[in-house]
Amino acid sequence: MNLIKHFVGGKITPGNSERKGKVFNPATGEQESEVILASKSDLDGAVEIAQKAFETWSLNPPLQRARIMFKFKELIEKNFDELAKLIVSEHGKVYEDAKGSLIRGSCAMNMNGKNGLACTKSHSELDGDIDIY
Repeated sequence: MNLIKHFVGGKITPGNSERKGKVFNPATGEQESEVILASKSDLDGAVEIAQKAFETWSLNPPLQRARIMFKFKELIEKNFDELAKLIVSEHGKVYEDAKGSLIRGSCAMNMNGKNGLACTKSHSELDGDIDIY
Protein backbone atom coordinates (compact mmCIF):
# COMPACT_ATOMS: atom_id res chain seq x y z
CA MET A 1 0.00 0.00 0.00
CA ASN A 2 1.32 3.43 -0.95
CA LEU A 3 2.05 5.57 2.13
CA ILE A 4 1.76 9.34 1.65
CA LYS A 5 3.98 11.41 3.93
CA HIS A 6 4.20 15.16 4.47
CA PHE A 7 6.09 17.53 2.17
CA VAL A 8 7.43 20.41 4.26
CA GLY A 9 10.25 22.80 3.47
CA GLY A 10 11.09 20.99 0.26
CA LYS A 11 11.52 17.62 2.00
CA ILE A 12 9.40 14.53 2.51
CA THR A 13 8.93 13.79 6.20
CA PRO A 14 6.79 11.27 8.09
CA GLY A 15 6.00 13.73 10.88
CA ASN A 16 5.40 12.73 14.50
CA SER A 17 1.94 11.18 14.31
CA GLU A 18 1.17 7.47 14.19
CA ARG A 19 -2.36 8.17 12.92
CA LYS A 20 -3.19 7.35 9.30
CA GLY A 21 -6.13 7.91 7.00
CA LYS A 22 -7.30 5.94 3.99
CA VAL A 23 -7.12 7.55 0.55
CA PHE A 24 -9.70 6.39 -1.99
CA ASN A 25 -9.78 6.92 -5.72
CA PRO A 26 -13.13 8.73 -6.07
CA ALA A 27 -13.57 7.44 -9.61
CA THR A 28 -13.34 3.77 -8.58
CA GLY A 29 -14.07 3.82 -4.85
CA GLU A 30 -10.98 1.66 -4.23
CA GLN A 31 -8.41 2.46 -1.57
CA GLU A 32 -5.15 3.39 -3.24
CA SER A 33 -3.05 4.80 -0.42
CA GLU A 34 -2.78 5.72 3.20
CA VAL A 35 -1.79 9.18 4.39
CA ILE A 36 -0.02 9.97 7.63
CA LEU A 37 -2.17 12.47 9.52
CA ALA A 38 -0.35 15.47 10.97
CA SER A 39 -0.08 16.13 14.67
CA LYS A 40 -0.38 19.61 16.15
CA SER A 41 3.42 19.81 16.41
CA ASP A 42 3.72 18.76 12.73
CA LEU A 43 1.34 21.56 11.76
CA ASP A 44 3.08 24.14 13.96
CA GLY A 45 6.44 23.18 12.44
CA ALA A 46 5.09 23.41 8.89
CA VAL A 47 3.61 26.86 9.57
CA GLU A 48 6.92 28.07 11.03
CA ILE A 49 8.84 26.82 7.98
CA ALA A 50 6.29 28.44 5.64
CA GLN A 51 6.58 31.77 7.47
CA LYS A 52 10.38 31.70 7.15
CA ALA A 53 10.09 30.78 3.45
CA PHE A 54 7.75 33.72 2.90
CA GLU A 55 10.23 36.10 4.51
CA THR A 56 12.95 34.89 2.14
CA TRP A 57 10.62 34.86 -0.88
CA SER A 58 9.37 38.39 -0.24
CA LEU A 59 12.94 39.73 -0.22
CA ASN A 60 13.50 38.53 -3.79
CA PRO A 61 13.06 41.22 -6.43
CA PRO A 62 9.85 40.99 -8.52
CA LEU A 63 11.79 39.97 -11.63
CA GLN A 64 13.29 36.95 -9.87
CA ARG A 65 9.89 35.93 -8.47
CA ALA A 66 8.37 36.29 -11.95
CA ARG A 67 11.04 34.02 -13.41
CA ILE A 68 10.25 31.40 -10.78
CA MET A 69 6.52 31.62 -11.57
CA PHE A 70 7.25 31.16 -15.29
CA LYS A 71 9.48 28.17 -14.51
CA PHE A 72 6.66 26.68 -12.43
CA LYS A 73 4.26 27.22 -15.35
CA GLU A 74 6.77 25.53 -17.66
CA LEU A 75 6.95 22.50 -15.34
CA ILE A 76 3.14 22.25 -15.22
CA GLU A 77 3.01 22.27 -19.01
CA LYS A 78 5.90 19.79 -19.33
CA ASN A 79 4.18 17.32 -16.97
CA PHE A 80 0.63 18.11 -18.08
CA ASP A 81 -0.57 14.55 -18.81
CA GLU A 82 0.91 13.06 -15.63
CA LEU A 83 -0.58 15.85 -13.50
CA ALA A 84 -4.00 15.44 -15.16
CA LYS A 85 -3.95 11.71 -14.37
CA LEU A 86 -3.07 12.46 -10.74
CA ILE A 87 -5.98 14.89 -10.49
CA VAL A 88 -8.29 12.20 -11.90
CA SER A 89 -7.11 9.61 -9.35
CA GLU A 90 -7.05 11.97 -6.35
CA HIS A 91 -10.13 14.10 -7.00
CA GLY A 92 -12.32 11.87 -9.15
CA LYS A 93 -12.55 14.42 -11.94
CA VAL A 94 -12.96 13.26 -15.49
CA TYR A 95 -9.80 13.69 -17.55
CA GLU A 96 -11.08 16.68 -19.56
CA ASP A 97 -12.05 18.53 -16.37
CA ALA A 98 -8.65 17.77 -14.85
CA LYS A 99 -7.01 19.24 -17.95
CA GLY A 100 -9.16 22.34 -17.52
CA SER A 101 -7.96 22.74 -13.93
CA LEU A 102 -4.36 22.59 -15.11
CA ILE A 103 -4.99 25.09 -17.88
CA ARG A 104 -6.58 27.51 -15.39
CA GLY A 105 -3.61 27.03 -13.04
CA SER A 106 -1.18 27.61 -15.88
CA CYS A 107 -3.02 30.82 -16.78
CA ALA A 108 -2.76 31.98 -13.16
CA MET A 109 0.99 31.33 -13.19
CA ASN A 110 1.25 33.31 -16.41
CA MET A 111 -0.74 36.22 -15.00
CA ASN A 112 1.19 36.26 -11.71
CA GLY A 113 4.48 36.12 -13.57
CA LYS A 114 3.47 39.01 -15.80
CA ASN A 115 2.37 41.02 -12.77
CA GLY A 116 5.81 40.45 -11.27
CA LEU A 117 7.44 41.66 -14.46
CA ALA A 118 5.18 44.71 -14.53
CA CYS A 119 6.50 45.73 -11.13
CA THR A 120 10.01 45.92 -12.55
CA LYS A 121 9.16 48.41 -15.31
CA SER A 122 8.74 52.13 -15.08
CA HIS A 123 5.32 53.62 -15.72
CA SER A 124 6.25 54.60 -19.27
CA GLU A 125 7.18 51.01 -20.16
CA LEU A 126 3.86 49.47 -19.14
CA ASP A 127 1.11 48.68 -21.60
CA GLY A 128 -2.11 50.60 -21.24
CA ASP A 129 -3.10 53.02 -18.51
CA ILE A 130 -1.74 51.09 -15.53
CA ASP A 131 -0.28 53.12 -12.69
CA ILE A 132 2.45 51.08 -10.99
CA TYR A 133 5.45 52.60 -9.27
